[in-house]
Amino acid sequence: MKRFALFTFVLAVFCVCVSSAQMNLPGTGDQSDAGWLVTGVNISGFLLDNPGGTSATGVIATNIDDSTHGWKSVCVLPKCNPGGQNPPTSTFFLEQQSTTAPPGSSDTLSLLVSETVNAPYTNALWVWTGGTCDTCVTMASDFWIFPGPNIAQMQQIELDMYLFSSKKDDPVNGNNREYMWGLQWDQAGCGCWEIFNQGGSGNRWIHTGLTTPLTSAWHHIQVNNHRILTDTNNCGGVPCEYYDSLTLDGVLFVFNRSFPTSALPTGWSSSTGFQFQLNASGTVGSPFSVSEYINLANFSATN
Repeated sequence: MKRFALFTFVLAVFCVCVSSAQMNLPGTGDQSDAGWLVTGVNISGFLLDNPGGTSATGVIATNIDDSTHGWKSVCVLPKCNPGGQNPPTSTFFLEQQSTTAPPGSSDTLSLLVSETVNAPYTNALWVWTGGTCDTCVTMASDFWIFPGPNIAQMQQIELDMYLFSSKKDDPVNGNNREYMWGLQWDQAGCGCWEIFNQGGSGNRWIHTGLTTPLTSAWHHIQVNNHRILTDTNNCGGVPCEYYDSLTLDGVLFVFNRSFPTSALPTGWSSSTGFQFQLNASGTVGSPFSVSEYINLANFSATN
């Protein structure tokens, strides 16, 4: 994907920022570095640090999929650049009843996102923003997704969180920083989960060594990341973004990696939230659609 901005931040949507429009083509990530991946820890429960929203300062939102509040207009070429090569012929964003509810829940009201394509390498990005929190350090998301029946025609399924800070929260290097924690299931490339290195000489996806796949079924995704306000030295003299863990269907995988942040693009303002992206196949014989349901979606950015 490429960095992009629409007018000012108020009208902007955001993507993981890379240097090539074809960054999500197969095989473009680094080779697997599984030495830092801890796998196979079975856990249960809700991972948000303060799910009730009563004891923490920051942005805490629950059941985001039940409302269109906070969702930006879909990001597609050419007006907005989420990567890829071609725009979809149409996109879909609607709250509707799914045929089933996530396991253990009776909630079938889901958010359906989809794109219809008739050209290869077509991406669509849906962004939710929860407001501003320049001093927030702990990031967490907790949601269920159900990729549609055409999952085999997806390149990647991307699930990111971000924090943009235009305030000088760090006494040295904290002014105008972009924290983008990118996470994707790279089905067409490595057949593995990847995290994103956006800063320094980065702008590339990093193989985690985790190969547990997404299928056309309900999957419980829980992600934890963080930053340190006074951290200026661990990532080449700029603040780091720390990747902590992914819990996939109740199994915890610890990443324990950090990468440099990048400068906040000119005109962007403080904001935090998460986003979902679908990247369609590089082979198109006839028009098709790719989609996913999102349900029980929660997000927190806290001090």
